Amino acid sequence: MSRDVMARFLKKKKVDTSSELIDLDTLPSDPYDRKPIESYNVNQRDEIRRAYILRGPYQPRGIEFPQTTFQGDELRKFKEEWSHFGDGRDTFVSGGYNNWKRTHKEKREYRLRLSASTLLGKRLLNGGLAFCGHDESKDSLNKGNFLELLELMGEMNEELAKVILENAPANNQMTSPKIQADIKHCYAQEVIKQILEELGDDVFSLLVDESCDVSKKEQMAVVIRFVDKVGIVKERFIGLVHVKETSAITLKTAIDDILARYGLSLKRIRGQGYDGASNMSGEFNGLRALILKENVSAFYIHCFAHQLQLVVVAVAHKHTPIWRVFETITCLTNAVCASSKRQDMLRENQRRQLEKMEDVLCTGSGLNQEMTLSRPGDTRWNSHYKTLSRLISLYPNIMEVLGWLVETGQTLPCSRQADGLLEDMKKYDFVFYIHLMEHILNITHTLSQCLQRKEQDLMNAVKLVSSTKNQLEKFRLEGFNEFLEKVNSFCDMYELEVKKLDDEYVNPRWPRRKTNITNRHYYEYDCFNAVLDLQIQEFGNRFNEVTSELLVCMSCLSPCDNFSAFDIPNILKLAEKYPYDFNEEEKRRLPVQLENYFNFVKKDKQFANLDVEARGGRMLRLDRKSSNRIRGKPLVKMSAI
Repeated sequence: MSRDVMARFLKKKKVDTSSELIDLDTLPSDPYDRKPIESYNVNQRDEIRRAYILRGPYQPRGIEFPQTTFQGDELRKFKEEWSHFGDGRDTFVSGGYNNWKRTHKEKREYRLRLSASTLLGKRLLNGGLAFCGHDESKDSLNKGNFLELLELMGEMNEELAKVILENAPANNQMTSPKIQADIKHCYAQEVIKQILEELGDDVFSLLVDESCDVSKKEQMAVVIRFVDKVGIVKERFIGLVHVKETSAITLKTAIDDILARYGLSLKRIRGQGYDGASNMSGEFNGLRALILKENVSAFYIHCFAHQLQLVVVAVAHKHTPIWRVFETITCLTNAVCASSKRQDMLRENQRRQLEKMEDVLCTGSGLNQEMTLSRPGDTRWNSHYKTLSRLISLYPNIMEVLGWLVETGQTLPCSRQADGLLEDMKKYDFVFYIHLMEHILNITHTLSQCLQRKEQDLMNAVKLVSSTKNQLEKFRLEGFNEFLEKVNSFCDMYELEVKKLDDEYVNPRWPRRKTNITNRHYYEYDCFNAVLDLQIQEFGNRFNEVTSELLVCMSCLSPCDNFSAFDIPNILKLAEKYPYDFNEEEKRRLPVQLENYFNFVKKDKQFANLDVEARGGRMLRLDRKSSNRIRGKPLVKMSAI
């Protein structure tokens, strides 16, 4: 390339600086008087633009706009209130604007599209249905609920069909994921507003739980529980917050933020409900402890049904032989229930066994039904009672299925697994522990079923917890001999090894090492008593006296059976636990007021034969805001405590 050509490309262009620099303060404000920006000096154009931007919008006033002919002989002119219309350029400044009919038409079509999208979003939200689909392309057969139903609305309404989807402008179809998200957000804000109006200035309880979503992000759900103005208990979800970690301080900060966002205060909290994790329910550094430091009336009450589940979980995790037994049961259910052929074989063996016992069997409705080995649930430990009960009932049938798997040897791993399970099931320790846990879960099963009812009497629940704990203590002190006879009888029935109680116990891990204890000592103290001690100890830890006392005091407000549970001393104890709601003067007047109230309602026929469940679980509570009288408020259901 020649030097002349290089010079031509590298030669700098001359900048026209002939225009003089002007004073920015002399720039006209009226757009009519402004010169085009290109007419100013090129070195000053940016400053001029910035000066106009800093001045802000300008709307001329008191101008007589010229009239123009419109549709024949009709005269029209521009009005000042129309100045927000336009196409984004200098329409009104330079050439003027006279396409008002098109503007109003576009506005009407936009409102129609917006109404269709918002009404459709409302219906989808009411049904809890998803908006978007996996494939929303034009050729997709299922574009998702939002687009599919919007298209259906267009097919049913010709006027709507002309302004939606393909018939709408490409940049104004009101169907993009962002628009759908905005619609959902607007409805969410309206719902939150309604919830806060229902709550008003009253107190509430806080329910919190956290879990990972499909994207592995830790999410914290926040729910408030309160009593509305007509006395109905309501639980309302108010937010889902992403937290980077699940430490108590992080969760507390997130709760403070969401409460502050909606104008709620920690001082109004009268109850906390979390799971049993240490970061949530820890007595010293847990979330409940951090909130209790700011509000002593925010009592923590854990779900009774969940606490009972955690009692059994703790025993299974802390006692190694019990944990091994449940691991064996898990493998056993996977092996026996892995195919329909094995389950059919199990049922057939059960049928043949029943035929042999036909002379001694009791007949009747619901008796001698077909059974299969039930899989225990991970989140419902009372389901293990059903699994253990069926395992004991189907013990010989399960042994036959495992023996068939060993003999046929269809696959080597399957055959080896069945052989190992068969050997484990023949051991005395396995039989001992499945009977022990079956009996313990049988004692707690009744309590578990009662605590999961939607409507539960508080006093009855506390009594059931105490009764179950007493049953376990009695079984530990007096039940070993009878239990051992039951285990030995089971072993004799199926020709299994029975341990001689007076012989020296041999540890299978170190068979040559002397233990210096008998079999009776090992199975009674190291196994039987150890498991029951863990169970009883967990009962005491999970169902503490503070929670029980609080529930007993609340149950005294129940109007059932003509206020038979009404107890003034316990109600006074309840008032002492809420210092923010009762001052010293009100506490002094409270005994006399309660006595007057009790005498009044006893004679009121409206309270006779009152059915709490039929009235939505309502009970009476103290209300110092209405002239220190008592008014109706809902009963705290056990399912939510």
